Amino acid sequence: MEQLREQVNYVATVEHGLAVQYLYAYYSVDAPYAEPSSSAVRDFRLWSAAQEVFKIAIDEMRHFRWANEVLKLIGGETTAHRAGQLGRRLNVPFYLQSLTSQQLQWFINVERPSRSVQEGLDGMYVKILHSLQEDSCPAEIDEESRQRAIDVVKLIIDEGEVHSVRFSTAQQNLAFYDHGRRSNLPDYVRRGQWRVESNVPKGVPVTSFYGAPVAEDESVNPDGAALQKRGDRLYHAMLNLLSAVFGMRGEVDSGKALSHAIGIMFRMNKVNLALAAEGWTPLFNLPEGWEDKPPVTSSRMAMERLDAVRELLRDEPEILPADGTGPDRAAAAHNHPLSVMLDSFGEAINNAEY
Repeated sequence: MEQLREQVNYVATVEHGLAVQYLYAYYSVDAPYAEPSSSAVRDFRLWSAAQEVFKIAIDEMRHFRWANEVLKLIGGETTAHRAGQLGRRLNVPFYLQSLTSQQLQWFINVERPSRSVQEGLDGMYVKILHSLQEDSCPAEIDEESRQRAIDVVKLIIDEGEVHSVRFSTAQQNLAFYDHGRRSNLPDYVRRGQWRVESNVPKGVPVTSFYGAPVAEDESVNPDGAALQKRGDRLYHAMLNLLSAVFGMRGEVDSGKALSHAIGIMFRMNKVNLALAAEGWTPLFNLPEGWEDKPPVTSSRMAMERLDAVRELLRDEPEILPADGTGPDRAAAAHNHPLSVMLDSFGEAINNAEY
């Protein structure tokens, strides 16, 4: 039983890692923020490709939550950690780089459908599904929880199978601007730090590496450094809120709280797009000591995470302006005054069971 819980815990952290990796790649594409006219062929193709990558990243965040739901159903501890290694059999470390042709091909390979327990992200879920479906599945999991866990895992597998196709669609749109894959660095990658080449990290499945995160020097570029720090604060706030959401039992309160965590994510997205437009990279540093943080198992712990968020966001504006940067239509539903969102999150904590 502990092995099954450990497998689900690990795959949840992989979902977190892939979501960040896909978001970072999305920011690297020099595409319009809003849907352009289909007559502007280049802009439309780049926008369409970037949107596919962004939507898959959002799916991975949802799978991050669903994997935690499975953990609760099988009696495991939830997690908001991020995997340092993306697939134990793949043996690929977590890394961030621009959406080069090689990087996009690796995304396709990771998401490629598999009915083997040996291959890719899909294979990890297949292994978990087999364990849940076996007659030898531990009796300590009641039948209703086991069936619910099976249904959730099947849903993740089904959605994951579509990701490979959608990445391939993005690849087809981007292929017009990557020199037939003859160039290591396609034209569609943003300027600035996104096009800076560095050594390929050990274990990374590419032969060239561009756009690794670079912290801006505050003495040279104070605006860039400040924006990067703001992006990281929002990322840290989102993780703290998600850790509180994952521990909640009951769909109503957790759903209400989750909508506010998503609101913080859209703020982070807007900041990161502003960075990208200037040729600067987001950092996606984890909070200090985050990997040692225990899961949230009580309302007291959840309130402590919320207090940490209030401190992190004390300088954030109450409302973000709809200034044409980022997917404003999607973000509008979550763009409530910050104090209202955090107060409402606190109410959800008080009403929830842990």
